[in-house]
Amino acid sequence: MSLDISADFQAAPTEDHVNHPPTESVWFQESSLFTICDPGSGVLGYYRIGIHPNLGQANAYLFTSAEPLDLLDRSFVAGRSIPDAPVNDCQVDRLQFEVIEPMRRYRIRATHPTYQLAVEWTPFFWPISVHSAVGTVGFARGHYNSIGRAVGSVESDRGVVEIDAFGYMDHSWGERKNHFPASKWIFACADQNNFVQAFPVLAADGQTRNIIGYAARDGRLRKLDNEYSTGYSIRDDWLTPSACDAELRDEDGRVFRLIGRTQGPEGIYPFLHGKFCVHALAGFTLDGRPAKGLLENSPPRAMPTHIVDHYGIDPSGMWFTAPDAVGLAQR
Repeated sequence: MSLDISADFQAAPTEDHVNHPPTESVWFQESSLFTICDPGSGVLGYYRIGIHPNLGQANAYLFTSAEPLDLLDRSFVAGRSIPDAPVNDCQVDRLQFEVIEPMRRYRIRATHPTYQLAVEWTPFFWPISVHSAVGTVGFARGHYNSIGRAVGSVESDRGVVEIDAFGYMDHSWGERKNHFPASKWIFACADQNNFVQAFPVLAADGQTRNIIGYAARDGRLRKLDNEYSTGYSIRDDWLTPSACDAELRDEDGRVFRLIGRTQGPEGIYPFLHGKFCVHALAGFTLDGRPAKGLLENSPPRAMPTHIVDHYGIDPSGMWFTAPDAVGLAQR
């Protein structure tokens, strides 16, 4: 079945598959991301290669977890040389993306002295350009996304685990200097016609809620609207999602019910300037169907702006700023 895709989403142009000329901003970045979610085999892969052309630096985030092999690999490297190839067809450190057919087929490899992971990653649909406005602020200009299937294996001296996973791919370019005050990511896929890709965000004012993403039921892919409830529970580390009981609504008024629970270790991906997100493998029931995916959380790192303003707190004073930044001795 071919997907019936909402008119709000346009097919990504083929020319956007390669790297883009940077603007003059020092914070111009380009990045490529692939995820691999297989709760049945206990495997989560979360892989991202990024570049900052005007800083002359590349970075790579690599998270591999395979529970049957007792395997956990968390890695983030920065300050590497920029590859002479597109971000979705290159290698940085131990992470390699290879294009088999642009927009249609990729090979992902993660290597380590103790293990090797290799999968072929195939989108279910031609990637779609994703752009939304959060309040009056545009988000994700220069961005496309798709959901697909990853098939392969991970091997260590403890054995081999076959992978038959779902995941999402994401290609982003443009100035990315700040993250939202807080965000979540819910990805759940039952099959190529039934899935949810949801990115709820807290706006810069600290109180307005918005959601970016899409959902498909029986082959009809539609944009999500801002009527939602994530129903998150958090592990005792105060960071990692443990479960969700979510309801999301799309532009056609359809309600999607997701009940999910995470398993295995968490991965922590650093954004710029100290912000970060935490993700974990998850199994779901999506409208009664078993589904594979992940849950992610990026908590606020400071009191919301609207509360600071309401109390009249001086952002440079001791109620909002660390002691060494306001000239107070550490005690």
